[in-house]
Amino acid sequence: MELFLYKIKDSNDRDCIAYIDSTPSKFECNHYFSGINIEGSCYSISQFEDYENIKTILTKNEYEQLLQFKQDIEDLGFGIEKGDKRYNKGLKLIEDIEPIYEKLKSNENQELFDEIAEEEMEYLKNEYYLNDEDIKDILSCYGLDYKDRSIISYVYGDREELGEDYCYNTMNIPAELENYIDYEAIGSDLLLNGDYLELEDGRIVELAY
Repeated sequence: MELFLYKIKDSNDRDCIAYIDSTPSKFECNHYFSGINIEGSCYSISQFEDYENIKTILTKNEYEQLLQFKQDIEDLGFGIEKGDKRYNKGLKLIEDIEPIYEKLKSNENQELFDEIAEEEMEYLKNEYYLNDEDIKDILSCYGLDYKDRSIISYVYGDREELGEDYCYNTMNIPAELENYIDYEAIGSDLLLNGDYLELEDGRIVELAY
C-alpha cells in the first residue's frame, strides 16, 4: 500500500505527486533494512524534494525526521544479523518513526490527498478532454493506489491508432506491407491485457503501471 506524502508546488511535471510505502522499513534477505524511496506510477527515486517546495500534511520538523530516518536506516548497511547491535538499532528506528507514518495514514492526510486527487483529475480532464464519467471509469479500471496525472500514459484516437502505434514501436514492418496489416484487430487484442481502457467515445486510454 502506498501513502500520499506530498505534491510539488507549482509544477507541471508528470511526476509531481510523491508516495511512500506504508511500511517504514523491512528486514530484507536476513541481512539489511530496506530504505525509503519516493514512488509514483511511473517512477521510483531516492531523492526527496525540499520542504519549501511541497504541499504535505507533515510539519517541517516531521518531514526532517522522516529524512533523518531514511539516512539512519541506510547507514546501518548490510551484513546485519538478527539480534545484533545494528539489528536492534534498526527496530528502534522503525518504532520511533511510526508516529510520522500514523499521521500519513490519518483521515487528515486522506482529506488532503482527496483534495489534491480532485485537482489532478481536473488536470486530466483539461489535458485529454475527458468528462466525469471518463474519469470514473479510469479510476475504476486502474489497479494501483495512485490518483494523479501520471496514471495516464497516452490517449489514442481509436483501436486502429493504438494498434498502429504499437506496431511502429515494437516491430520493423516494411512500408509495402502496411496496407495488409489489420491495426484495428491488433488494437482490439491489446485491450484485453488490462493496460488499456476504451472510453465511451471510442478513444483508448493507456494506463501507467
